[in-house]
Amino acid sequence: MTGSDALVPFGFTALESEIYVFLLGESPATGYRVAQGINKPAANTYKAIQTLQSKGAILVEEGSSRFCRAVPIEELMGRLQKDFEARRVQTVKALKSAGRPQEDERLYHLKSRDQILNRAREMLAEATSEALIQMPAFGVHAIEGAIEKAADRGIEVFVLTTESIIIEGAEVAVAEDPAGLLCVVIDGTQTLAGKISQDEESDALWTRYPTLAQIHHGALSAEITLANVSGLLAADEKRSRIQKAVDARRRLT
Repeated sequence: MTGSDALVPFGFTALESEIYVFLLGESPATGYRVAQGINKPAANTYKAIQTLQSKGAILVEEGSSRFCRAVPIEELMGRLQKDFEARRVQTVKALKSAGRPQEDERLYHLKSRDQILNRAREMLAEATSEALIQMPAFGVHAIEGAIEKAADRGIEVFVLTTESIIIEGAEVAVAEDPAGLLCVVIDGTQTLAGKISQDEESDALWTRYPTLAQIHHGALSAEITLANVSGLLAADEKRSRIQKAVDARRRLT
């Protein structure tokens, strides 16, 4: 990019940019002088000057001489920034009002570990009330940031994994799982289920089909409760704490 076309990225034509740059160094100047200075046809130059005036990039003297003067660079950049921000807000509003497409209840096959983990992160970002997660420890560590963000938003997060992990804001239960099973259920409306491995092939299905999501929700909430109760029994905990775990299971149904 050269100095003469510096305004092109901001929606100005090459000729408009060249005129503005010329006037920065030679203001005030008549349209005829500008056309001579940049070696462009006078008719094209006059038309571009009118456009620059309407865009607030130059000032044109009232009167027969019609002297032109470039506005200061800082003033022009400030105006362009305000215009861009206003258009950005309007565009976001228009796109949001366009409406969401009809919910897709198809079943999608995910065939890689990274694809599965990325889908789990996206699901957690969409959660509005509750997230149930069953996943080997390496997978939980991989999406730990997304889990914490969901918990920070007030989402109830329950995790069943293969190692004791502390995740702020989430309730974590531990159970052995040599098969590397995976299940993520969000709000009882979407589910991701399959198998995930660090070394072998990973394979999962994802859907927003609510009936299947609710079936997985019921099964996974029961597994989480059993893991919690088993842990309490192994630690010889009091009846009150075991009852609390059972009550938590009822909240999930």
